[in-house]
Amino acid sequence: MAPRGIERYTLAELKTEIAKRATPQAGTDWYYIVDQFDDQDIFLIVHKRYWHRHHYVKDCRLSRFLTLPPGFAECMEATFEFNGPTKRGERLLRRYGYTKLNQDPANSALVIKTVAGPTGNIRIDCHCDTPAFENFMDGVRQDKLPNNIHDLKVWIESLKPHLVFETYRHYDGGYSACLMSKKVAASLPPYPPEMDD
Repeated sequence: MAPRGIERYTLAELKTEIAKRATPQAGTDWYYIVDQFDDQDIFLIVHKRYWHRHHYVKDCRLSRFLTLPPGFAECMEATFEFNGPTKRGERLLRRYGYTKLNQDPANSALVIKTVAGPTGNIRIDCHCDTPAFENFMDGVRQDKLPNNIHDLKVWIESLKPHLVFETYRHYDGGYSACLMSKKVAASLPPYPPEMDD
């Protein structure tokens, strides 16, 4: 005989609770955004550190990196459908530890500033997290920049101690980096390197 009151829960909710206990807070490193596609609610999912580096959703399949509640299916890159009401999908994601991000991904991209060292042997494509950071990068004299990435990081962070200069990619001739507040950077989970394969 079923325990008293069990009929108040749907089978999907019971499965979600069991999965949540088996993989507690599986989504704590991820944001979700409720968006629209073809007049239907969809869920965009993005790693928290990736969002703060770029302010957009990574254009890749994410299913293999995620533990999602039952009822979610990836319909395209970083985009998921839920086979039920949107509010219920949100409730399930929150139970799994995902955090809602109230952003319009189409209108939230960061400004990119490209700077080069005085001898041209270092180039930085730097995403600026706020207009204040952008203004700071606008004021940087390129002839005063150090010629290696480590010295550049130390120099920028000495000028703006509340900022973190974070490099995340090295390519032929330069680096990709971002500026974000030290408080935000410290609160973010590490980015999984296997996601860039």
